[in-house]
Amino acid sequence: MIVSCAYRILIYLLFLVVDLIFHFFTFFLLLLFQIYMIDEVETELITATEIKKLFLDMLTEEDIISIHCDVIAAAYRSPSVQLAMLAILFQTGLHTLVCYRVGHRLWQNDRTGLAKYLQSVISKHYSADIHPACTIGQGIYLCTAAGVGKAIITQICD
Repeated sequence: MIVSCAYRILIYLLFLVVDLIFHFFTFFLLLLFQIYMIDEVETELITATEIKKLFLDMLTEEDIISIHCDVIAAAYRSPSVQLAMLAILFQTGLHTLVCYRVGHRLWQNDRTGLAKYLQSVISKHYSADIHPACTIGQGIYLCTAAGVGKAIITQICD
């Protein structure tokens, strides 16, 4: 009985620690993207502050989890980047995926004009063209810029 109770407390504490780490990493990840990437996507029509608000408003918990998996995939699969921090700072394919996820949420919320505008800005800046209507799963690593039309891309297994 005492072992069972101690086991439950240990499991609860483990889940609590994992949850705290996840939320800290989410905060840290969003902070890095806001500081570094938002300024890259800024245009004369949409300021960095408006893009930041758009990102925070549109990204869901599911998108945050997908971005976590994308960061891990970029750090794991890239021959030149072994750290998640370096992937966040320098992997343009990862930046493209994050922007795509915002554009995809805009598309799903019938804000197609803004989604296409964001796609155009991303296409021009990162040389990567991913249509906001396509569905992309988690843990994707884009090595080089390439066009992806209307498609469904699921998780890639090594």
